[in-house]
Amino acid sequence: MKKGVIALPDLENVQHDLLLIIATSLAILFATGLAGSPSRAGVPVIFP
Repeated sequence: MKKGVIALPDLENVQHDLLLIIATSLAILFATGLAGSPSRAGVPVIFP
């Protein structure tokens, strides 16, 4: 029972952390995709 009670807030924290990690990783992938290989992403070259 103690594990169940402790796991409830842990699950919420994990979900919140996963959302932050996913959002951050997507932002990084999007930024590096624009800077590194814009042609692959179908985006015109923005950076010289």
